[in-house]
Amino acid sequence: MPPRHDHASVGITIDGRLDEGIWSRVPAYDHMLVTTPDVRRRARYRTQTFLLYTQRGMYVAAWNEQPADTLMGPLSGRDSFEYADAYQIVVDSSGAGLYGYWFRVKLGDSLMDGTLMPERRFGSDWDGPWDARTQRTDDGWTVEMFLPWSMMNMPAGDGERRIAIEIARFVPHLNEVWSWPALPDTEPQFISLFQPLTLAGVAPRQEVSVFPYAAVSDDLVRGTGATDAGVDVFWRPSSAFFLSAGINPDFGQVEADNVVVNLSAYETFFPEKRLFFQENQDIFSTGEYGYAAGASPLHTRRMGASVGSRRGWPDLGDERVEGHDLTRPVDLRIAAKTVGQAGRSRYGTMFVAEDDTELRRADGNGNVTARGRDFGVLRYQYEDTSAGARKAIGWLGTLAQHPERRAITQAVDANYRTPSGDWSVEAQVLGSDVDGEAGWGGMLDVVNVPRTGDQHFFHIASFDDGLDLNDLGYLWRNDYTRVFYEFWRRRQDYDRIRDIEGWAYFHADVNGAGQLVEGVAELHYGWGFKNNTRISVELEYNPSHWDDRASRGNGTFRLGRAWDVLANWDSAPDGKFNAGIGLDLGRESLGGTSREAEVFLTYSPLDRIRLRLSTGYESRESWLVWQGGANLTSFASEHWFTSMGAEAYFTARQHLQVQIQWAAVKAFESERFSVDGETWLDQVQRAPELEPDTFAISDVVLQLRYRWQIAPLSDLFIVYNRTGSLPDGVGRQRFTRLFDNSFGTPDEEGLLLKVRYRFGT
Repeated sequence: MPPRHDHASVGITIDGRLDEGIWSRVPAYDHMLVTTPDVRRRARYRTQTFLLYTQRGMYVAAWNEQPADTLMGPLSGRDSFEYADAYQIVVDSSGAGLYGYWFRVKLGDSLMDGTLMPERRFGSDWDGPWDARTQRTDDGWTVEMFLPWSMMNMPAGDGERRIAIEIARFVPHLNEVWSWPALPDTEPQFISLFQPLTLAGVAPRQEVSVFPYAAVSDDLVRGTGATDAGVDVFWRPSSAFFLSAGINPDFGQVEADNVVVNLSAYETFFPEKRLFFQENQDIFSTGEYGYAAGASPLHTRRMGASVGSRRGWPDLGDERVEGHDLTRPVDLRIAAKTVGQAGRSRYGTMFVAEDDTELRRADGNGNVTARGRDFGVLRYQYEDTSAGARKAIGWLGTLAQHPERRAITQAVDANYRTPSGDWSVEAQVLGSDVDGEAGWGGMLDVVNVPRTGDQHFFHIASFDDGLDLNDLGYLWRNDYTRVFYEFWRRRQDYDRIRDIEGWAYFHADVNGAGQLVEGVAELHYGWGFKNNTRISVELEYNPSHWDDRASRGNGTFRLGRAWDVLANWDSAPDGKFNAGIGLDLGRESLGGTSREAEVFLTYSPLDRIRLRLSTGYESRESWLVWQGGANLTSFASEHWFTSMGAEAYFTARQHLQVQIQWAAVKAFESERFSVDGETWLDQVQRAPELEPDTFAISDVVLQLRYRWQIAPLSDLFIVYNRTGSLPDGVGRQRFTRLFDNSFGTPDEEGLLLKVRYRFGT
């Protein structure tokens, strides 16, 4: 067990140098085994870990033996998965395998952290106020870390306390991961098998953190400016309770979303990037496998979303307003979140109130007021791991309230995992009530690991046509039943091949009328080689099926079979150059051929500089696009998507980045169709006097961002954004002309300066 010291007498400076005398009196642990690949043999080099703790936190130090000429330490931003030598500790602060936190420091002082939920659900959305430093030595490198107890959720108590840990080391020049305890990802159990530690006198003191912020922005397109200020408060009176609240809270997002061209009937899902919603968010998760059905009762991106994205169009009716106002985020007046634990019960609450938004009428004749919405979330979960198995049951309720629309959703979730972890069962029942219209649905997931490296996953979900989660949650579609099965296998440590990974899966979606609306069968195989390169091939088959969404409620039609063949190659990621290429050849449901090629390249001339390029081209002969009413057209189309960026790191905490994303489409009419009841698409002859239809889309986003992490959770941002859109261009234009037109006449262009600083205990 690690020794306990009084915090005032420790005298450790977190600088990465193990020169304090106290480290020579702390026992060293060196039990690392190779777990990636899963061979579980003794690690090639020594890793001596030193642990001690005080009433305020845990100190962690390590000496990592390694030849100096093999060390890799490129600088990167926080939570960036760059290939580098790294040291990680994972802490099960519940002591019972219920939840935890992971902390990783890379050579060069770049930090990564996040949350962990059973058994191996890593999240990188959480950032904590901890510190770590590294130093190169003649025989390797050293690391020092300090992890405050006050940043972690823990059961209440002030006597002896049980926690558990896992230590890992990432050695890129060998392409290996070493860990203690040895818990490779080919095994079903992880957090439940951590190394237990018993601590005495750890009762985290009250923590109060105040985050004032100020922001100044300048809209260069409209010639207007704005200032904003507010305060967020984090209060943890005990280890078992946490409150965060904000007045005019800091919900500003300084990282751009990916550019996506989506003309389908289905919404694009964007992940959450705002600090308030990322902090202590794991309690609000109702399951691990909702992604298989595209269903979640809570999607926090709905809060503060633009007026134009609201469900039900409750504010505007037939009013036409300026497009920019419809797409900008809504301001939030107040927000509060609580997370707590009592015994085996955990709970969470969240409340957010939007401000009213003034929208300019399209004809310039005054404004329209869009009323703000109020959101409420309640969560309760009971978990028991005392007998070795994990048993959990929970409830989540949400409310999205608007003067013209009221949406209530509820979810009951349950989970059971056997003591050995070879079987896991997860179930959810979902219900919604939107202005008196009710809907129901449910999901069942079963995972079986019959032996190391093999896994069976079975999923079934069913949602009636009344279920509507999208006021505050996310539902890919309703009125369908999905059956999904996947078999996954990995084998490792061959003579010339590092690992072989493959999976086979199928899923079938049937709507309420009994029609197959989507079916997929896929086979994937990949080989990783000793030189760290990787290749993979994939076959995908889609049977003939019905489409009941493309016509937006104007009828259902049948589509033919389709297939795809894909191949990918990735170079070793451990040099100055890292590259990859992917190729895709397919047959579309209307009989045309699709071809796609994608290339990415990363070049790091120095550890502090990184250049990135990702570009892809796709051609389709039968791209089906809705044209309004019961009318659809197939197009011969060309698609370009490109992302270019450069990063420069002055230190691990000062980062300059420039990134440009561009997506463009050119489309030329092939055939016109109409939907007539439930049949194959009926071809419609174009009137002789009408020219064939063409269109073009070009969307571009440029962002220049400087970030200085002044202190833990304290940042200065300087951001320049420029976005341009050409939603209805002429298809015969060259792609270079499309780019020039969309970039040269920006829809939005602005400069933002934001400072956020943490004051606290």
